[in-house]
Amino acid sequence: MGLKSILNCIVEKLILRKEDDPRIQTVKKNSSKRGLSIGNTDPYDGKPMDGAVAHINGKWKDKYAGILNKKGVKHLFLNTAWGWTCDNYDFLPLLNTLESFFLLDGRDISIKQVESLKCLRTLELT
Repeated sequence: MGLKSILNCIVEKLILRKEDDPRIQTVKKNSSKRGLSIGNTDPYDGKPMDGAVAHINGKWKDKYAGILNKKGVKHLFLNTAWGWTCDNYDFLPLLNTLESFFLLDGRDISIKQVESLKCLRTLELT
């Protein structure tokens, strides 16, 4: 069992134990929505953020890169508990406006492409 698999198991157990976690509450509220959502609030706690915020509940589509850049999205939230999925993270170099990236993905998949995000100031991985 690799280190990433062990960490994923630990994260899953921690999330399952913490029922008051706002991420879990948000999942319950938004579980029926699918696709790309753009707004200006943190999808976990509803607080306003500086700049456009996007989260994707569903599978990555190539058209999303153009939309995110056109809208000037600064903050991107991807959470597999919300239904987020992708085959790989090869699309990350296309997202040239991102300043913060929040990723909750327990799968064994490379995120090396995050290194290409030149404007990135905040990175949260779970």
